[in-house]
Amino acid sequence: MSSVCAFTSAAAPRNDSNGAVQRAERIKSNKAYYNGTGYGITLDEAKRTAVEDLCGKISRSVNIASSSLDTQDSESFTSQSYISTFVTLTNTETLVVSDEEGKFEVLIYVEKAQVESDMAQRAESVKTLARLGRDMEKRLEIASALKYFNWAYCLARAYHQPVMLDIDGMNHEAKAWLNSHINNIFTTLKIDLEGVETRPDNELDPYLVNLSVTFMGQPVSDLDFSYMNNGVTVRDQHAKNGHASLALEQLPKESIELTVEYKYAHEGAQYSGELATIYASRHPATFRKANLSIPCKGATPEKFQLKEARLTKEEKAEKARNELLAPTAVAPERKRIDTRPVEDSQGHIIVDAMQKVSAAIDSRRYSSVSELFTPEGFARFSKMMNSGKVRTAGSSHEWKVEMGGGYILGKSIPVTIKYNGGHTVREEIVFRFNSQNKIESVAYALTKKAEDDIFRQNGWDLAARYAILHFMEDYQTAYALKDSLYIKKIYSDDAVIIHGKKNPAAGKRRNADGSGFFVTAPYTYSLQTKNQFLENLRKDFDKKKYIKLTFEENEILEQAGIYQNIFWIEIKQYYQSDVYKDVGFLALMIDMREEDPLIKVRTWAPDKVPLPELMKRFTIE
Repeated sequence: MSSVCAFTSAAAPRNDSNGAVQRAERIKSNKAYYNGTGYGITLDEAKRTAVEDLCGKISRSVNIASSSLDTQDSESFTSQSYISTFVTLTNTETLVVSDEEGKFEVLIYVEKAQVESDMAQRAESVKTLARLGRDMEKRLEIASALKYFNWAYCLARAYHQPVMLDIDGMNHEAKAWLNSHINNIFTTLKIDLEGVETRPDNELDPYLVNLSVTFMGQPVSDLDFSYMNNGVTVRDQHAKNGHASLALEQLPKESIELTVEYKYAHEGAQYSGELATIYASRHPATFRKANLSIPCKGATPEKFQLKEARLTKEEKAEKARNELLAPTAVAPERKRIDTRPVEDSQGHIIVDAMQKVSAAIDSRRYSSVSELFTPEGFARFSKMMNSGKVRTAGSSHEWKVEMGGGYILGKSIPVTIKYNGGHTVREEIVFRFNSQNKIESVAYALTKKAEDDIFRQNGWDLAARYAILHFMEDYQTAYALKDSLYIKKIYSDDAVIIHGKKNPAAGKRRNADGSGFFVTAPYTYSLQTKNQFLENLRKDFDKKKYIKLTFEENEILEQAGIYQNIFWIEIKQYYQSDVYKDVGFLALMIDMREEDPLIKVRTWAPDKVPLPELMKRFTIE
């Protein structure tokens, strides 16, 4: 039997000869405590063996009726001899019974009531994470859904009693439901080959494979994955708006091997001490169905055919069981307000211009379409084209033209951008035409979900929605293009800026004297002036090969009373670069009373903070 425990401990009192021995005996005979004794040549060795003894006794106690090895779980540990109880214990005490050099003896003990309290908190964590996973799944944020479901499953497996989940008014045992549901998500995900392109200018990876990614027939809002490129694993890939693109050295003969991310070990270790202990033990949950094969036999740039992988009879039966026990679910689509499409002769002019720009992107003859832009618009477009190796993605485009925010909007040209260092991302370029049908500005589009959220908000007119949409598109694009001058322009000189980021040193560390542990916070925050923020941003831009922001769900509120046209937006932000990535919630107070919007307040937090709370905390002067 093996046990892994993390614990926080009070400082160890020094040996007072017979007094320590007598106290140790009293503790051992007291049924209100769990205790563990350890011996060692050094004090640290004695403490380590005491922890193992303590955890072993707790494990035997809580596993009398229930083992953490779930034999009905097809994805469980392969070693039948492995039985483990993962515990993060608080308020443990350490007593040094003997500190004779070379013959250390240590007793570590904790109240049984404290252990039960810690265990109960874990059960609540399972319920909370499962609830978060359900919310994310319904929003088609499959990456976040898998993350929360898997974390809940890892904790549930390590709990000594069944945890019951309320799923749509029905009680389900957590381990069984989560295992079935996670597997059901993997089998419900549909990833199809959309097309194959050649990139003669890319000697290293001359093929680009475009995929469609759907869940229950709807485009997936976000999904993280890795794939194999001629025997090399390419990590940190992201599907956006139901699409993904893979750069390949050569086309596989049979299938493209892809693995959906669900563990999020580093984030999990920062989320809770229990998860940190589970991942450190190297026995987290694993799901074989996360490994997907995308059929591509016979696919070439000139010819490809979609072939669905056929399930075996056993796989069909298992899928049916999972669907019956833990069916997948998405929220009903909320209606967004109607926009103003342009379909007359002017619409044809706009589409013709976008088609010419698309051809210029592929031929890399950007100057050939300069007359379609204003000088400012072409400068922005050129900056986009020079940010990496840019190619259009997909063999066909769906062109849309609509009126909005004082512009004629052309949507859109999907592109892939290969940055210095080899990382490839997929974006969609939107075009804003002025009344003379010249392209006045370009930007990378928000995800469909983020845009839909803006146009489903209640309480203000279409012009305000487009203003917010354009502002967030430009904000996202400025980071991709490392445009610090634009960012400087949109921040008020007296802006309140709270900057947050992950702490790479986060976690528990043993005190230097061995007396216990100290905890380093998973995130660090700093209040910065505009100048400080911009200086740090410029340093960030200089040291990173690429930066990609992806915005997802958002909430928008307008200030009441005399402060009309001052909006708060809180939006889920995925930040990715070659050296750092995180997920959190960006909140902005944007003053739109003047022609050029200004950010008055900017905050970031790993979890959502209710907007009304932020509005109370940061008042307008």
